[in-house]
Amino acid sequence: MFLIKFNNSIYEKYLTDVLKQKTLPVTFSTNSNYFSQIDFNIQPKEIILKNEKNKQRVLLPLLLENLSSCLMSLLSDYLVMVQSAQYFPINNTLIFKEKKIVLGDIHNKIMTHLILNKSSGIDKFKLYQLIWPKDKDIQINKLDTHLSNFKNVLISNLSFEINFSSSRGLIKLN
Repeated sequence: MFLIKFNNSIYEKYLTDVLKQKTLPVTFSTNSNYFSQIDFNIQPKEIILKNEKNKQRVLLPLLLENLSSCLMSLLSDYLVMVQSAQYFPINNTLIFKEKKIVLGDIHNKIMTHLILNKSSGIDKFKLYQLIWPKDKDIQINKLDTHLSNFKNVLISNLSFEINFSSSRGLIKLN
């Protein structure tokens, strides 16, 4: 999840509605957990999308696909250090000692939510619902199995041992 901030309240509502049409991992609420902030600096002839390292320009008038493509370009380059591995949340990629693995969707969601909730941990029920929102019956053993498989995949493919703990229904990245 990435926070989007606007410099222009006139266009904020319009662009928020436009971006919600796409399934982008963004939020507009500072109350949400997020990896990084993307600033939308709206100028008379262009919109400048900027994070802490890069920026992209989109000429006005814009096409939704151009805006989406520039935003995804910024998001795709974002990396988080997890213990001693590099994690690219948008690309579902983890790199450790020059070995690379592309995580499956479920493992990527687990990693994302462990990182986004690193300081306080995440409730197992909440994590379950984020991964399988359509399940009517919550089976925590299903989540526990995926957590074990996730650890095993990282060890067997990258020789990387991720450290997370579970206590009182909270899972926390160590």
